[in-house]
Amino acid sequence: AAEAAEAARAEAEAAERADRAVAERRPLQAAVAEGEEAAAEGRVARAALASELELADSHLEEAHRAAQAWCSQACSLGSQLGPLPGKLSALEAALAAEQRRSAQLSSSLDTARDSTRRE
Repeated sequence: AAEAAEAARAEAEAAERADRAVAERRPLQAAVAEGEEAAAEGRVARAALASELELADSHLEEAHRAAQAWCSQACSLGSQLGPLPGKLSALEAALAAEQRRSAQLSSSLDTARDSTRRE
């Protein structure tokens, strides 16, 4: 009878420890689920950002081509008109400035694109 009582007490203690372990796991399981959900949201946001960067890059390339064409036409017209003091050099300066600006924007987009790929 004493052995049966001891076994029943040991079984009750084991059941109590198991109940405590299950109760302690619940918050951890909830935290893991929240972490997985946040990670999924992060992946969706990163994909959206990559798509926006791709679109911005396309628009930049289009704007760059248009600016180069405009500057080329303007310089060509300027050379056909002959030397106009200051005007042709201003157009050439505008072309150089546009090329620098375009290169900077392209570099910024490349940097942003690279950072989204690393994440």
